Amino acid sequence: MTSVHQKFLLCSLEVPNATTLCTSNDAELRQLVAWLEQKLIRQYRPDDRIPVSDTTSERWLQAYQQYLDDLNCPVKHTGAALKSPAVMDWLLHYAVDLMHGDKAKVLSPLSISSSTLEELGSQK
Repeated sequence: MTSVHQKFLLCSLEVPNATTLCTSNDAELRQLVAWLEQKLIRQYRPDDRIPVSDTTSERWLQAYQQYLDDLNCPVKHTGAALKSPAVMDWLLHYAVDLMHGDKAKVLSPLSISSSTLEELGSQK
């Protein structure tokens, strides 16, 4: 079952089928992790994403655990905890942080001229 909070994060990340996605469903969890890596997180170079993107692989759980290690996930993610809601919460928050960082990079070249700043300062 996906929590209301997770659904909010999924929607804010514009994940396909965010409102119906079930992170406790193994196939949907795998698809979500692959999508997050390909679209938002981009921890690995495209060729290196194959282990996490191959969602039907018998080694996917190992790849997912390594992926979380590579992201420095502070939440316990070994054994049964690998699929815990806490791990998914962390991963979704991590993606949101990166998404906002990407948007900040787009906006950073925008600057306010010194005359505009002076004008704003004089309106006190």
